[in-house]
Amino acid sequence: MPCQAYSLLKRVRSNPSAAVTDEFGIPNACNQCHVDKTLEWTHKSLALWNGPATDGPPTHHRNVSLTVVHVLSGHALQRALALGQLGDAGNFEVAGSGWRSRILTELPEDDYDANRLLASEALRKLGGFESFDFD
Repeated sequence: MPCQAYSLLKRVRSNPSAAVTDEFGIPNACNQCHVDKTLEWTHKSLALWNGPATDGPPTHHRNVSLTVVHVLSGHALQRALALGQLGDAGNFEVAGSGWRSRILTELPEDDYDANRLLASEALRKLGGFESFDFD
């Protein structure tokens, strides 16, 4: 499982919880690799692994990838974490890579320089964008 943001200076592995993500917007380890999956998928998958959850299914993000939601409408840190995962070639095999360019090309107008840089670095890892010029 990937490390999760714990603070600005440390990242730790988390116990994934769709309920915590749903309520507080905190990324979870499942959706950090499975960037193409919804929060509802995470809830169901964890129930298969751990038995039925005591909390109900998520109320948000049932039809759209949680990572896509964070990239396009999350706060700056959520966008940064999601962009880092979209650019992680290690999860291209898990979640595919062909669809990512449609999302990443929306980010050159992000309010934060760091997020624009993360988006451009992620784009360069995709086929056909290796020479993408970021200003």
